[in-house]
Formats: sequence, C-alpha cells, structure tokens
Amino acid sequence: MKSFAWLLASAIFLTTLPVFAQEKTDPKDIVLGVVIVKLDSEYPIVEADGALWEDFFYEDDGLSLYVEQIDRTKDHTIRLKPIYDDQKFADLKVKPKDWKLAKLDKETRQWQASFKVGFKKWKPGEREKFLEEEARKKKAEPPPEEKKVEPPAEDKKVEPPPEEKKVEPPQEEKKVEPPAEEKKAEPPKVEPPAEEKKAEPPAEPVPVEDTAAEDAPAEDQPVEK
Repeated sequence: MKSFAWLLASAIFLTTLPVFAQEKTDPKDIVLGVVIVKLDSEYPIVEADGALWEDFFYEDDGLSLYVEQIDRTKDHTIRLKPIYDDQKFADLKVKPKDWKLAKLDKETRQWQASFKVGFKKWKPGEREKFLEEEARKKKAEPPPEEKKVEPPAEDKKVEPPPEEKKVEPPQEEKKVEPPAEEKKAEPPKVEPPAEEKKAEPPAEPVPVEDTAAEDAPAEDQPVEK
C-alpha cells in the first residue's frame, strides 16, 4: 500500500512542478521554482513570508516536503511548524543564490533549492514565551492600510452608434451630347422689284364742239354790194 501511495505521489509531483524543455525555453526566463526540504519529523505546517502557504505536498510518509511556486529572484522566509508541541519551529532563509537548475530527464529542467531540517526540542517554558513574543509583535505591527474603496463610476450612457449613412450609388454621368450643328444662315431672299407699269399715253382729247359760238350772234358779215 505504501508503494502504491509513493507511486501516486511521484506521478502528481512530476505533473505539477514547473518544468520546461531545455531546447524550447531559456532557464533564465523561468522565475518560479520548488523548495525541497528533507525532514526528521513528518507533516509540518508550512508558512511562507508570514502567511500560510497552500502550494506544497509531502512524500516519504511526510518526511520530504516540496514547496512550490516560490519566486527564485527574491529572498523568502519559510517557517515549518511541527505537529508535535515539544518541537521548535524551524525557519528557512531562501535566497536567490540557493537555487540550482536540476535535471529531471533528458529534456526537462527545474529550478530547485534543497535544505535539510532537524527540529529541536523546547526547553521548559520556552514555547510559551516564544508564542507570547510572537503575539506581541503582531499587535505592534501597524495594520495594513485599507484600500479606499472608490465608489463605482457612474455608468456612462451608451449612445447608440450613429446610423450608417447609406451609400448611394454614384449617379450616372449624363452623356454630353455634342452641340447641335449650327444652321447655316441662308441669305435673305431678295425678291425682284415689281415691274413698273408702263405709263399709258394720255387719251387723245375728244373734240368738243363749241356750242357757244353757235349761240353767239353772228358778226356782221359784209354785205355784198
């Protein structure tokens, strides 16, 4: 049963650790690594930088601890709290120089920082004093500043998008008709002058008889002697 549990834990370990292929990824680009701790007391509680840490698991019946998702570019303090009251807490100081590139197989590598921890025993009354001192330090620390919760911004009225103007098809170009041929000005028709009427000769005077002479008394005609 233990061998099956060990195989299962190993399979989980290999599938969850941040690994990378050597040919595809530059190791310098990988920031997160795994802190591996060999213990002399099983299943301790894990804190990292003053807060409970959830990304870890055990092997070897709780005597091997793997703390994951640790930024290898920064300093960290990992505290291990044993499950037995007579054992002291153990603090690990992890620094960037502690990390080494480990080979998992032919193609994969992983950043690891390895430590060994042996838990010491408390002296009589030492544990209580230590816990009181820890509680006093926490009270003395200023509480973290609360972030001001800004009121939600007023919802901006979402204006409907402007209607798209219908693109009218371009008007057909009017065919430019060639200018009408100028009508040649016809010369004005000059009518020939009307024929002058020939002046008819005046009518011959009709002889008018002198009736007055007949009526006048005859001159004394000479009387033949």
